[in-house]
Amino acid sequence: MRKISVLVLSATAIALAGCGSGAETQTEAEADQMEMQADQIEEAAENATSEAQEEQLEVQQDQAEAAADRLEDAADAEEGATGM
Repeated sequence: MRKISVLVLSATAIALAGCGSGAETQTEAEADQMEMQADQIEEAAENATSEAQEEQLEVQQDQAEAAADRLEDAADAEEGATGM
């Protein structure tokens, strides 16, 4: 399931990058998409029907936010390297 989510996320990021999402690089578009995914997970956690489900979703949210931070750092490095 996780691999499918990453694949869908990547495809969406590519599509957004081509549609003028405001991101200057592909990596920045991926970071934006990952942030949106973290927000969706947070909302799902708020609506969880059990404590265990809420905790699991919060862990996923933390992972998505960490991934978004790494992507943002990579995008910043790309922009610095290319002068964007």
